[in-house]
Amino acid sequence: MKKISIRLLVWLAFAAAMLSCTREELAEPTPQSFVYRFTLAETGTKATMGEDGVFWEAGDQMGLFVGSASSAAADIDVTTAPKTVTLPASAPIPDGTYIYAYYPYVDGNADAHSAKIVIPSAQSGGSVAAMPMAGIPFQTEQGATSGVIHSRNLGAIIDFRVYSANYTGEQIRSITFTATEGDHPVCGEATLDLTSLDPEDEETLALTWAGSNPSSIILTQSAAVAASKDDAAEGHLYMVVAPGTYSGTITITTDVASYIFPFTNKTLERNTIKRYNMNLDGASATRAFTYSIENDRLAIYLNNVEATPYNPPGDYSTTLMTSSIYSDNTSQANRLDWPKPVPVSWTNPTSGNAAKVVYVYNDAARTDLELSVTASSNSATSVDVYNLIPNRTYYYTVTNGGAELTRGAFLTSGRRRMIKVGESTYGKAYANNCRDFGGQRTISGKTIKYGKIFRGSNMDKTSSTAKDMLRNYMHIGLDVDLRTTRSYWGGNTPGAGENILYDALSLGDWHTTETFDSWGELSDATRMHNILTKVFSAVAQGKGVYIHCTVGADRTGYVSMLLESILGVEQGWCDVDYEITSFSGAVDSGNPKLRTGIGNYYYRSKGGETRGVDYIYSLSGGTYGNTFQAKAVNYVVNTLNIPYSDVKAFQDAMLE
Repeated sequence: MKKISIRLLVWLAFAAAMLSCTREELAEPTPQSFVYRFTLAETGTKATMGEDGVFWEAGDQMGLFVGSASSAAADIDVTTAPKTVTLPASAPIPDGTYIYAYYPYVDGNADAHSAKIVIPSAQSGGSVAAMPMAGIPFQTEQGATSGVIHSRNLGAIIDFRVYSANYTGEQIRSITFTATEGDHPVCGEATLDLTSLDPEDEETLALTWAGSNPSSIILTQSAAVAASKDDAAEGHLYMVVAPGTYSGTITITTDVASYIFPFTNKTLERNTIKRYNMNLDGASATRAFTYSIENDRLAIYLNNVEATPYNPPGDYSTTLMTSSIYSDNTSQANRLDWPKPVPVSWTNPTSGNAAKVVYVYNDAARTDLELSVTASSNSATSVDVYNLIPNRTYYYTVTNGGAELTRGAFLTSGRRRMIKVGESTYGKAYANNCRDFGGQRTISGKTIKYGKIFRGSNMDKTSSTAKDMLRNYMHIGLDVDLRTTRSYWGGNTPGAGENILYDALSLGDWHTTETFDSWGELSDATRMHNILTKVFSAVAQGKGVYIHCTVGADRTGYVSMLLESILGVEQGWCDVDYEITSFSGAVDSGNPKLRTGIGNYYYRSKGGETRGVDYIYSLSGGTYGNTFQAKAVNYVVNTLNIPYSDVKAFQDAMLE
């Protein structure tokens, strides 16, 4: 009994001590919150457009710098009159501290001396959340928990009024402003020193832009084409751009056609609304139609993949490259590895039955020639134009014996650029399975540039027409030949005027000498170091690169995947690029190239070898992380011993 009492006393003493500690902890005061509420002056502020200016709207979020601290997000309360922003603080803000404000809030802004300001390239109608603003700095006063933020718009505004007597009622889908010349980009990221703003000096509102190249803005907004200029006043289409002087084009796209207007040496001023009356019937407007350059089977396949994306690593047991899509690629008359053409037609003159030549240009001034096509006969009234870049606007003229017969424009659409190399014959010794790396999206949201790297089959039997296209249109300057034997496919003896590619194009030393006929050779560090070093050097010098083996499938697929992964293409879309080879006449229709296959160099492992994509996944990401791209970069840098600076230069040169 006595022993129990002692134990009880000890326990009670321990419990009392713990309770005492708990009470002391609970008794400590909680940190006091301080709330600062700033009023927004109505003059000059944003966001819903109107004749009187721009005004704040629900959902807007302002960034605030308190002294030198990193910016904090502050929601704008539009229910108060006037509008306010609230900033909670864990401690009082010292008297005399400067408050710097800007809109819209950008996550990661850490310095009021170089605050980031963004004008987006994709804008939507109805409201202009794209309008950047900066607040005039002010100091906190003694004991005050409020202040007034006077904001200034940093962007210029275009108000488009679209009308037509002939095309009234067409539904406007988008307006694209493309600058080809200008003071700086029309959109993107800029910096502004908020600490130097002076309300009396407009020059202190100048933005410093991150890039020097002009750019494009696409405004997406649904509206109907009005019948007259006066009717168009009801249908405002507002676009925010960076202030400056620009030349370029305005393209209005409706549900029927596109209308292209020149935009020459126009000045757009900060904090102003500039109205443009866009008469679709006017002499300055060029009406153009859009042509898809994807062949029908490629379009079906890409539509299927976009609807049900591949999501590796994981289950590779399914493919969307079904036999119903690729099974009839077995004749010259049905080349599924070729793009669809754009037809250009004209009316023959009543006299002067001379040669008709179509010249296709990249610019409205028709000075930047893309290519030319000569009609098959003097009496022809149309030509098919192949190999153009998807999602571009092209301008053309048709000449009759050198004199201009007509002119016009058209737009292209598509997701991949397939290449028709001359009138190449269907078969394994000819130019089959050729496509551009360009247009593929990366995980960072960038796009691979067109016209830099091409992949395809061997071109042993290269015609003079094909050689001319390779040299003068594709600008091939490096032949990456991955075959074991550098001779004609099947050991054919060269005929008159036939040569392997680098000889045919007189490339000299700009060809590879490494051979590959096993996974052991593809994974050999010295061989692959030499291949990629040559590719990086060619791209750096502006030379076009052509990568091929025999049919352009497995060895070409592996090297292409390695380059695409370095650039940031998701592995599922690398699979898509591999499977597109199934459309080629260089492979048998009964032996397509599928992600579900096993034993090829591109993807699956076989006989204890970890190959292709599996090999890249098996690597450690090391310094660069564990994403598919990071593992590929780590492999190139740390296994192939290629400096990271070369990899970065390759990425910069290849990505938009």
